[in-house]
Formats: sequence, structure tokens, C-alpha cells
Amino acid sequence: TLHIPPLPDTARRIIELQGQEDYGLDDLVKIIEADPPVAARIMGWANSSFYGTQTPSTSLNDAIMRVLGFDMVFNMALGMAIGNALTLPRSHVSGASPYWLDAVYNAAAMEALAKQITANDSPNPGTCYLAGLLANFGTLVLGQVFPPQYEIICRLTAAYPQLPCSYIDQHVLSVSREVLAATLFELWGLPDEICCAVRFQQVSNYTGMHQS
Repeated sequence: TLHIPPLPDTARRIIELQGQEDYGLDDLVKIIEADPPVAARIMGWANSSFYGTQTPSTSLNDAIMRVLGFDMVFNMALGMAIGNALTLPRSHVSGASPYWLDAVYNAAAMEALAKQITANDSPNPGTCYLAGLLANFGTLVLGQVFPPQYEIICRLTAAYPQLPCSYIDQHVLSVSREVLAATLFELWGLPDEICCAVRFQQVSNYTGMHQS
């Protein structure tokens, strides 16, 4: 009886592109250019103070080649396209950071941490960026699929800020937002490492597939 949103067309095309044996910069740029909101966010990120470029990028090609890199933009575009599948919930926790600001900060932190790992089996920074960008996607799922319950969750979160969100989710819905998001990602065909990262992000002692 629940309305599960379909995978956005831009995200579907990016996933299909990843499955091809031979694809390049032009193929990715064509997909991103067809989705103006995603393209605008990527250009804004490339020209942000975070990267400190002296000369602003004026095209996606330039932003990819000179600033962000192909792998980073690939995962960034996929995460942003998926994020656009759901609208921001009306209810919110007072004082909490806006969803997209929080998502970008998470993604940047994950990317920076991944680059500090020097082991041979170190995680891919682009994949880590995508995992950080989608880490709190369950919030959008709750807000769209369970709006009355999410309003209660927001009130409880504001009243008991010391409690983990997953605990409050379990109290209200008997399932956490991380599990809901990971399940949706599995239905959409996202990589297993992203599904695992989102599902088990609150489990500090997790051992299993993609634990590293």
C-alpha cells in the first residue's frame, strides 16, 4: 500500500552507463546536462571555496577535468539524482542543518577520510563520497512515505536530542531510516557497497560484506 518512488531517469542512465564496457567523459556530460538541477549543483560545488580554484569553471567538462575528476562527478551526479527522487519533508527538527547541506558535508568528510587511507585495499574516494551523500537519505524516505509518523519522530528528536535517530525511528515505526533507505537502494540496483554503508552506518562493530 506504500508508494515507492521509481528510480529517477538520470540515476538510471548513470547506472546503465557504469555497466557499459566503454564509456567516457562526453557520455557522462550528456546525461548531467539533461538534468539542470544536478548540473547546477555540480558546477556550484566545483566553484566553491572548498576546492579553492583560482579560475572558476564555466563548463561541466572543465569542472570535471580540472577540478573534480571523472570518478567524483560520476558518484556526485548519481547521488544528487537519487536525492531528487524525493521531496524534502515538511516536518523538520528545530535547529538541525538543512538536508542537502548536511549531505554535502557528510560526503566531503567521507571523501577526505578515504584519501587518508594508504593501504592497498583502501576504499575508492568517489564511492565514499556517494555513501556520505546518501547517508541520511532515509530522512527523505520517512518524510515522504510516512509523513504523520515522521512529524512525531521530529518532535521526539527535538525533545530528546541525546537519543540516536535510529532508536526513535524504531520506537515509532519499528524500523530505522537506514534500513528503509538501504532497502530502497537495493530495489533500485545501487552498488552493494553503498547499500551496506547506508544500512550499517550506525553499527560501530559491524563485520560482514564491505566492512572495510
